[in-house]
Amino acid sequence: MPSAIPKNDLIDVQSQIEEYFLENDARILKNPLQVEGLYPLVKKYLVPFACSYYGCVPTISYIKIINSAVANAAKDTQFFHRDPGSYRLLKSIIYLNSVDSHGGPFVYIKKSHTENLKGKSGRERISDDIVVSQYGDSVKEVVGHAGHLTFFDAKGLHKGKLPEKSDR
Repeated sequence: MPSAIPKNDLIDVQSQIEEYFLENDARILKNPLQVEGLYPLVKKYLVPFACSYYGCVPTISYIKIINSAVANAAKDTQFFHRDPGSYRLLKSIIYLNSVDSHGGPFVYIKKSHTENLKGKSGRERISDDIVVSQYGDSVKEVVGHAGHLTFFDAKGLHKGKLPEKSDR
């Protein structure tokens, strides 16, 4: 399984998504499957990994494309959280541009998906201070070039870090 989608496979999808966000004052792309070429990317790069991870053919429940812009304060999924109802929910992130520590990288708490979640809704948003004090070195920022591909178990604590210098 590649850790990145080759630039030649990504460029057409990337340009359509960038054009959408330039023309629309939106954070989330409506109807992402209308992006020509996105479904073949999902089928080629995401589905095989999901099959091997769970040992069965996956169901794709949704695709969400988010534009995270530089801002002064974190909101919603830019705080640590778990996704409610995330039993056997594998998510993936594809960077459409290069993302460093200041560009709003995805952040995951290593091995937090193995914790007992009985009685927890997953809807809580948790501050960085609490997470860092409890998990320390297990807090991992995922940086990478355009096309970088990350899979994660949505039961684990995660967030999209607030972009400080460049949009993601």
